Amino acid sequence: MPLISVIIPTRYRPQLVQRAIDSVLSQTHNDLEILVVVDGPDPETVAALDLAGEQRVTVLALEHNVGLAEARNVGVRH
Repeated sequence: MPLISVIIPTRYRPQLVQRAIDSVLSQTHNDLEILVVVDGPDPETVAALDLAGEQRVTVLALEHNVGLAEARNVGVRH
């Protein structure tokens, strides 16, 4: 099976994004990567994601808020 990329845009929701990551990681398909795009300055969420320590999770923290759709597009382009 091919690698599956899951893109999760978020902002100001560290607990909710962790639940989303846990949900993805609990799937039966293990060949996946998770790209979390933090849409704008949000040190609390970035810190929570740094503590997760999961190597299949990549965090992209954007300097400025670009909105949900563009944050998702940033993840797709990455």
